[in-house]
Amino acid sequence: MMMFNLTTYARLLMSDFIANGGKIEIAEFHTPQDFSSLRQATLINATGYGARAIFDDQSVIPVRGQLARMIPQTDIHYGLVYKDVAFVPRRDGLVFQVFGANDYYGYNDDTTVPDRAEAEHAVNTIAGLFRP
Repeated sequence: MMMFNLTTYARLLMSDFIANGGKIEIAEFHTPQDFSSLRQATLINATGYGARAIFDDQSVIPVRGQLARMIPQTDIHYGLVYKDVAFVPRRDGLVFQVFGANDYYGYNDDTTVPDRAEAEHAVNTIAGLFRP
């Protein structure tokens, strides 16, 4: 399956944006009316799940599960899927995620507390491939 490193891609987009005169400004928004204070003509709304609170839009639902991350290991150049767990090496770290038996795993689960048991399950599942 084709994959790309989201962190590296985001860094590329940001550096291109800045190289072409773009400027990053950090602001906090609590309501849509807060956007009216901006002087920019264009606004990119990339708030993701945060849009639910800002716009009081309950139709925005979470669709991802628990990620486990480990320190990067530059000698690992492959990803794999095994027993409903995905493993992807990235420059910023190794990523493990249980994705369940179908596409609805994690759908509409708004839990924000990290699930250590699920993270350990993901890591141990992949580690089990490499144990004697």
